Amino acid sequence: MVLVILLKMLTHKLKIIKIMKTLMVLVILLQMLTHKLKIIKIMKTLMVLVILLQMLTHKLKIIKIMKTLMVLVILLQMLTHKLKIIKIMKTLMVLVILLKMLTHKLKIFKSEKIRIKKKKMTTLNTY
Repeated sequence: MVLVILLKMLTHKLKIIKIMKTLMVLVILLQMLTHKLKIIKIMKTLMVLVILLQMLTHKLKIIKIMKTLMVLVILLQMLTHKLKIIKIMKTLMVLVILLKMLTHKLKIFKSEKIRIKKKKMTTLNTY
């Protein structure tokens, strides 16, 4: 739920600073899983993360993706080395779903905010 809320709060431009904050949350969430992750499994996870990042909005430039991936490598290497593959797959499936929902939900929230602002303006104008 925390991750969903954070992802919803990201702007469609996904600046590096905001990505870093999200990645820190991802590290904490991954650390809350069991601690058994081998290097081979890390590489498989990174491949999936590359795909996930490429599914983000097309406004995210390749340079930013590369920087983000470097950070992801470092963060994942900081995890302890005993994470079961089943739990990784479950986590990644959740991440795929959240990232797919990201772009559409952002547009929905922005339009809702605009509607709220318009309503406030109309109520002010009536007085």
